[in-house]
Amino acid sequence: MIPYHLGNLSNLHYLNLEGNDSYVNNLQGLSGLPLLQHLDMSYANLRTAFDWLHDINKLSSLLELQLSDCALPYIPLTPSVNFSSLTTLDLSYNSFEN
Repeated sequence: MIPYHLGNLSNLHYLNLEGNDSYVNNLQGLSGLPLLQHLDMSYANLRTAFDWLHDINKLSSLLELQLSDCALPYIPLTPSVNFSSLTTLDLSYNSFEN
Protein backbone atom coordinates (compact mmCIF):
# COMPACT_ATOMS: atom_id res chain seq x y z
CA MET A 1 0.00 0.00 0.00
CA ILE A 2 1.22 3.48 -0.82
CA PRO A 3 1.24 5.38 2.49
CA TYR A 4 -1.29 8.15 3.01
CA HIS A 5 1.38 10.47 4.36
CA LEU A 6 4.52 10.60 2.24
CA GLY A 7 6.54 12.48 4.86
CA ASN A 8 8.05 15.91 4.53
CA LEU A 9 8.33 15.96 0.75
CA SER A 10 6.84 19.40 0.18
CA ASN A 11 9.60 20.30 -2.33
CA LEU A 12 9.08 17.18 -4.43
CA HIS A 13 8.60 17.84 -8.18
CA TYR A 14 8.55 14.31 -9.59
CA LEU A 15 6.87 11.21 -8.16
CA ASN A 16 6.91 7.91 -10.02
CA LEU A 17 5.10 5.00 -8.36
CA GLU A 18 4.50 3.19 -11.66
CA GLY A 19 4.36 -0.56 -11.85
CA ASN A 20 4.86 -1.48 -8.24
CA ASP A 21 1.61 -3.49 -7.85
CA SER A 22 0.45 -1.17 -5.10
CA TYR A 23 -2.97 0.05 -4.10
CA VAL A 24 -4.28 3.29 -2.67
CA ASN A 25 -7.44 3.94 -0.70
CA ASN A 26 -7.32 7.71 -1.26
CA LEU A 27 -5.03 10.35 -2.68
CA GLN A 28 -5.50 12.98 0.02
CA GLY A 29 -1.83 12.67 0.99
CA LEU A 30 -0.86 14.30 -2.30
CA SER A 31 -2.09 17.65 -0.98
CA GLY A 32 1.19 17.92 0.97
CA LEU A 33 3.09 18.04 -2.35
CA PRO A 34 2.29 21.55 -3.63
CA LEU A 35 5.21 21.69 -6.09
CA LEU A 36 4.52 18.32 -7.70
CA GLN A 37 4.75 18.59 -11.49
CA HIS A 38 4.94 14.96 -12.65
CA LEU A 39 2.88 12.16 -11.13
CA ASP A 40 2.93 8.61 -12.50
CA MET A 41 0.86 6.02 -10.65
CA SER A 42 0.26 3.74 -13.63
CA TYR A 43 -0.67 0.18 -12.63
CA ALA A 44 -1.44 1.18 -9.03
CA ASN A 45 -4.87 -0.05 -7.97
CA LEU A 46 -6.99 3.07 -7.38
CA ARG A 47 -10.36 1.27 -7.45
CA THR A 48 -11.28 2.51 -3.94
CA ALA A 49 -9.85 6.04 -4.31
CA PHE A 50 -13.29 7.54 -4.87
CA ASP A 51 -12.26 11.23 -4.73
CA TRP A 52 -9.15 10.80 -6.88
CA LEU A 53 -10.07 13.63 -9.26
CA HIS A 54 -10.83 16.05 -6.43
CA ASP A 55 -7.53 15.25 -4.73
CA ILE A 56 -5.48 15.57 -7.91
CA ASN A 57 -7.24 18.82 -8.82
CA LYS A 58 -5.56 20.38 -5.74
CA LEU A 59 -2.15 19.97 -7.38
CA SER A 60 -1.96 23.33 -9.14
CA SER A 61 1.64 22.81 -10.36
CA LEU A 62 0.88 19.48 -12.04
CA LEU A 63 2.09 19.27 -15.65
CA GLU A 64 1.98 15.50 -16.27
CA LEU A 65 -0.47 12.94 -14.91
CA GLN A 66 -0.14 9.24 -15.74
CA LEU A 67 -2.92 6.99 -14.37
CA SER A 68 -2.88 4.23 -16.96
CA ASP A 69 -4.35 0.85 -15.97
CA CYS A 70 -5.28 1.92 -12.43
CA ALA A 71 -8.64 0.11 -12.23
CA LEU A 72 -10.44 3.44 -12.05
CA PRO A 73 -14.15 2.58 -12.28
CA TYR A 74 -15.45 6.08 -13.05
CA ILE A 75 -14.65 9.75 -13.37
CA PRO A 76 -16.15 11.44 -10.29
CA LEU A 77 -18.56 14.32 -10.71
CA THR A 78 -16.63 17.42 -9.73
CA PRO A 79 -18.10 20.93 -9.93
CA SER A 80 -14.96 22.37 -11.49
CA VAL A 81 -11.64 20.93 -12.51
CA ASN A 82 -8.71 23.17 -13.38
CA PHE A 83 -6.05 21.35 -15.33
CA SER A 84 -4.92 24.46 -17.23
CA SER A 85 -1.24 23.68 -16.53
CA LEU A 86 -1.55 20.02 -17.50
CA THR A 87 0.35 19.11 -20.68
CA THR A 88 0.06 15.29 -20.46
CA LEU A 89 -2.89 13.22 -19.27
CA ASP A 90 -2.98 9.43 -19.59
CA LEU A 91 -6.10 7.64 -18.32
CA SER A 92 -5.83 4.73 -20.75
CA TYR A 93 -6.76 1.13 -19.88
CA ASN A 94 -9.19 1.99 -17.11
CA SER A 95 -12.72 0.59 -16.89
CA PHE A 96 -14.79 3.76 -16.77
CA GLU A 97 -18.48 3.03 -16.33
CA ASN A 98 -19.60 6.61 -17.06
